[in-house]
Amino acid sequence: MKLAIIPARRESKRLKNKNIRNFAGRPILAWPIKAALESKVFDEVMVSTEDQEIVDIAKSHGAEVPFLRPKELSGDLVGNVSVIKHILSWYKDQKINVTDVCCLYATASLVDIEDIVQGLFMLQSNRNSFVVTVCEYKYPIQRALFLNTTQKLAHIWPEKMKQRSQELDKTFFDAGQFIWAKEETFMNLDKPILSSSVIPLILPSERVQDIDTAEDFYLAESKFLANERDKMISKIIIGTANFGIDYGIKNTDGKVGDIELNQIVKTMQVTGIDKFDSAIDYLESHQVLGKIGIKDFKVDTKLPSLLPDVKDIDKWVNDQILQALEDLSVEKLNSIYFHNPMQLLNEDFAEKAVKAITRIKKEGLIDQIGVSIYDPMIFEKLPILSEFDVIQAPLNIFDRRIIDSGWLERLHKEDIKVIARSVFLQGLLLMEGSERPDYFSKWDELLEYDNWIENMNVSRVEACMQFVFSIPQIDGVIIGVDNAHQLQEISDYLKPAILEFPDNLVSNDEGLIDPNNWIN
Repeated sequence: MKLAIIPARRESKRLKNKNIRNFAGRPILAWPIKAALESKVFDEVMVSTEDQEIVDIAKSHGAEVPFLRPKELSGDLVGNVSVIKHILSWYKDQKINVTDVCCLYATASLVDIEDIVQGLFMLQSNRNSFVVTVCEYKYPIQRALFLNTTQKLAHIWPEKMKQRSQELDKTFFDAGQFIWAKEETFMNLDKPILSSSVIPLILPSERVQDIDTAEDFYLAESKFLANERDKMISKIIIGTANFGIDYGIKNTDGKVGDIELNQIVKTMQVTGIDKFDSAIDYLESHQVLGKIGIKDFKVDTKLPSLLPDVKDIDKWVNDQILQALEDLSVEKLNSIYFHNPMQLLNEDFAEKAVKAITRIKKEGLIDQIGVSIYDPMIFEKLPILSEFDVIQAPLNIFDRRIIDSGWLERLHKEDIKVIARSVFLQGLLLMEGSERPDYFSKWDELLEYDNWIENMNVSRVEACMQFVFSIPQIDGVIIGVDNAHQLQEISDYLKPAILEFPDNLVSNDEGLIDPNNWIN
């Protein structure tokens, strides 16, 4: 069994209640628990504590607390190794075979899931060592100064002062995030960990912060929010349907004009958003994008439905993609999707079309092949699912079919990327009750949604964004905007998800969750 141990005692000598202080909307302990659970590498994530409040917090965020830590192991002078040995002895007494152990610190709020996974990978290649997170000192410590007995500054290593910086050895400090080791390595340890065989996992300074003071705490929170925002920004893809056609139930201004489009592009550049999603069916959206110049952006687009009179599928696919490249004024596409998944149920068409796109992919004109779906149950029928690199699927507070069907997890395990679209349900989830057309009055879920938004005291944009970004298996999020102000508003709401989304808002009624079925 792979076990994550998070030691979290109540008292902290320098910063009171450090392990459970509010940090970005949750107790700080909740964030390393979340990272450990989402890493999917542990059979159990447990918290070791002597305090009942910490027990309640840990359990409410998904961790196990199988027993309370003995009082004699909860003092200031008790090291983590003693705590870990006691825990591993308890599991052994329960006849539970623990093989790999990760000691994850309670205030490791900046820990990254990929680092946890990488640490385990490094341990598998260095079975008798500890894997420890470290960070490089920014300034050469060989030039450090100290106050001598006469209270004057002196060099600690005067012999190093004449050496050039590039000649000095790099130096590191313990990043205080986690330690991986085999169970027996911990149990047999009879000296300090850093005096043992240690393999370093080097982290960048923006993901490391020791927390001893209130100032440290706030600095860590600032880094955390910045890091989380950067992760979200990297997933955002700007939809372009309304660049070429009137799109969205909330849109009353029609297509986005040239001036506003240029403002959207400038806002994307400022915020770091670098991807567009389009489709050949979006009329002149390709030409509009090509006109403003998007060579520094990644572009996804979709093939239209094949018309009955097309006989040469290879030529049709080739012509569609070459024309898209010309209209967009780009040299390659990031992804090409099939816009009509139903046509892929025709095995002859599917085989020939995928073969044609694969050839074009090998020529370097596209990076990924995908399909855009409306209902995840179509995956049960697709004969060529394994050929795809990426999937687009609707996902929002109401429409959770991709999750509830189990397909999100299955696609993730197959290394097929999943891009969420319709996160605002074409703007319906952004509308006040008084703004919604009469057609939607029959659904109580919308009234419950209105009440929930009011009770949570959050904006509709923020709620929708928090929902989709709370799902770690989502690789990208398509967002439609009508103007630069909307994009900036969305950018301002990019914060870690802390809302709980009630199940009574879920709907499988396609009259509500599929805009193709809406009646004006």
